[in-house]
Amino acid sequence: MKDDRIIGGEYAIDVSRYQSLGNNLFQGRLFSCGRAALAAILDHIGGGKRLLVPDYLCTSITNTVRDIGWQYSFYHIDEESLLPKDILEKNLQDFDAVLLIDYFGMTDVSGCAAEIKKHHASIKIIEDDVQDFFNDRKNPDIDYYFTSFRKWFAVPDGAQVFSKIEDELPGRIHSKNEFAQYKFAGNLLKQYRDDIDDSVCLELLKKGEDILDQNYLCECSDITRRLLPKMDFEEIKKKRMENGQVLHEGLTKMNIRHKWAEGKTPFFIPIFIHERDSVRKIFFKNNMFMPVHWPKESRELSGENPLYETELSLICDQRYSADDMKKILEVLKDAV
Repeated sequence: MKDDRIIGGEYAIDVSRYQSLGNNLFQGRLFSCGRAALAAILDHIGGGKRLLVPDYLCTSITNTVRDIGWQYSFYHIDEESLLPKDILEKNLQDFDAVLLIDYFGMTDVSGCAAEIKKHHASIKIIEDDVQDFFNDRKNPDIDYYFTSFRKWFAVPDGAQVFSKIEDELPGRIHSKNEFAQYKFAGNLLKQYRDDIDDSVCLELLKKGEDILDQNYLCECSDITRRLLPKMDFEEIKKKRMENGQVLHEGLTKMNIRHKWAEGKTPFFIPIFIHERDSVRKIFFKNNMFMPVHWPKESRELSGENPLYETELSLICDQRYSADDMKKILEVLKDAV
């Protein structure tokens, strides 16, 4: 019999917990999302320049680069290691900056950064840590890091930039954050799934996403600033690592190719299977909503990496237990 419990989807926010937080706000410059954080970095480097990006990425990156008035070209990501394969073969002197992505919190790009700086000391290196919130960000070869909160925690928005400069990045802020309130409302209502139809939550979340797509150049909401100080980051990290370990051991026994790195905190556990789409549908039928990172869009926006056709992300976040991970493995075993 199918388990009615849902695994996946956006985080629910506990209304009683939120109401108890008071006005203790997280201090410091925060942006609305990873896109706004990247835009601030590119603005700080200077307008109208060229960025080298991986051919396996979320198209929100390339759209943001174009919005800011930069140009971009692709380098190739190896399908096995998820590390840059041909970046040093590019004419790096033609670029002002390089974007490196720490995929799923489990790729170490420090060696690549060192090689780039060795040959081109003036080029700026940006590390996308949206999938690696718990990175220590101490690499002297990285000029800028940026990460996102809402991908990891029960908050409606928020992103942060880390850089070598002492002053905060000003960034371009066009207007008030209008999307977070809808995301927050949808996240709150998810607590009442027994009484409120899920379609109501999804409608609010979608409205928030639609507004975000049109206006992401804004600051983080006070809602998230209230929630962040009470986050138990160490417990969240511990839970993700424990869940990831269960999945890793099970996938190894099933001989399914996946990405794993000891001692790292996983965003998801990505598996790489040619029957990805049919397996994903079987997960859906079992109320397990495994995402894909990322949907393939046009060659112009996404590049042509084969990973777009084979990657499936297994959920391992802090909402779930080791037993939930075993259920995921059971469904996967039957599916493949």
